[in-house]
Amino acid sequence: MGRRGDLKGKKSLRYAGLHASTLRAYQRALKGFLTYANKSSVRLFRSSQLDECVSAYLDHCFQEGEPLSYAGHLLSALKWFHPYLKFKLPESSQFYKNWTKTYHPTRAIPASWELTEALMGYALCHHQEELGLLIGLARIHWDAARSRNAGPDVPASSHPPRPSLREHGYPHFQDIVG
Repeated sequence: MGRRGDLKGKKSLRYAGLHASTLRAYQRALKGFLTYANKSSVRLFRSSQLDECVSAYLDHCFQEGEPLSYAGHLLSALKWFHPYLKFKLPESSQFYKNWTKTYHPTRAIPASWELTEALMGYALCHHQEELGLLIGLARIHWDAARSRNAGPDVPASSHPPRPSLREHGYPHFQDIVG
């Protein structure tokens, strides 16, 4: 039968290997870059001029706090749609590598103890005792792991449970575990 089904609905082999979400990410990255290039009034006749402009754009994005993925999507899009550029963007590639070396992703802030207690109380009020206990134990485990890994200069962000939620009809964690 062959592999005809693989290309069903595709308009070109150029797009055959791309998922729709990847294509959208590439389009966003290229649109942002082209907007920047138009505002800069830069001429992009040679690959060296393109490399210089992309490098300046990556530096701009870095300084503005844009996500690292924007830079990766831009370089990937340029190299996907113009494969001859793969080795013609040395400065841009170096800027991207430098960005990846300095990039430290921010982690999600954990739920506060107040929210943890509220979720536990909600679970208990709906006869989901195991879920309430699991939520509390997960938070205690997270706090313990964080305190073990925190250095002396890292302030403790977690606080012990506050009994104030009892006033609102929610049971307190200490009431659950004894």
